[in-house]
Amino acid sequence: VQMGRFISEELHISDPRIAPAVFERVGDAHPIDDTSLRTEKLRVATGWTFTDFRTGIRDTMRAAEPVHSSHCTA
Repeated sequence: VQMGRFISEELHISDPRIAPAVFERVGDAHPIDDTSLRTEKLRVATGWTFTDFRTGIRDTMRAAEPVHSSHCTA
């Protein structure tokens, strides 16, 4: 939800339809409450640094060319 809201803010779109997803756990399935992406082990192993989500989206939006309806193929 937070990612969707941030992207819509960057695009200057107000969309109240962005809502949390609800998943039902079936049977003996173990809950997965933390689905965050952690890059610490990869950073330590490789020395790579990663851009945080907000900065990555901003940079991507600024670098992207505007889409014009004449270029759409739907």
